[in-house]
Amino acid sequence: MSNTPNASPTVIRLPQAALIFVLLITALGALLMVSNNIDPKAGVRASFTATPSPTPDLYSDAQYTAWKSPDGVLELEHPSSWQTRANQQISPFQYVIASPESTGTGFVLLALPISQLGQTGLAPNASLEEVMKVVFADTTSEDLKPTTIGSLSGLALLQTDTAQNFQREWRFVKLDDQNLLILQSLAEPSNWEKMQPIADRVAASIKVNASAVVSQLNAAFTPETPVPSVEATAAPASTPISEPTAEPTAVPTQSN
Repeated sequence: MSNTPNASPTVIRLPQAALIFVLLITALGALLMVSNNIDPKAGVRASFTATPSPTPDLYSDAQYTAWKSPDGVLELEHPSSWQTRANQQISPFQYVIASPESTGTGFVLLALPISQLGQTGLAPNASLEEVMKVVFADTTSEDLKPTTIGSLSGLALLQTDTAQNFQREWRFVKLDDQNLLILQSLAEPSNWEKMQPIADRVAASIKVNASAVVSQLNAAFTPETPVPSVEATAAPASTPISEPTAEPTAVPTQSN
């Protein structure tokens, strides 16, 4: 079992309104960039390669490797030539699973509270169907299919973007009433038939410590309680106590 060292969690706090854009748009770019940078010396070695080596078949690796996060909250299996790496751009629980040779194939796994999707009309405990219909515009109930991530049941949506030449599957499950676990699978449409079995195998292998992940999310996204400002209250003006004035008392005269 191989483990990848991981630094202590660091969360970049973003405005809620921006998170949905980051999740749906930037996550694609993050996957591509991080998958390229899993091997930091790949570009250096490539500059000294006289003859370009043939592109490896990312889908032919029949061997799978077990992987466990350093904090022990996540376990999964991935093709032995692929790698799993923490990428905490959106959430303290966010990982990229990809081949170092890939520029457009892999997975993003992350957990996120429903309240952080930036949708003001979405209740914090909304159902998965409600969440996905709001997040993905024009999605109908017929577009959503039953799915699983590990032992957790949820809904899946398959998207095809011919302009950018990618096919993407979203799997949404709930860690609890208010927190989501999301698996994004990405590949070129022409390779999706080969990608789908890998996505099924990786998704089935995922084991998460749900309570530990929820604790991470609570620590990262729970707004800090403002300290009430204490204003000095002026003491009421005290009425001066007047000292009694002693009036002279006549001394009685004695008669002889």
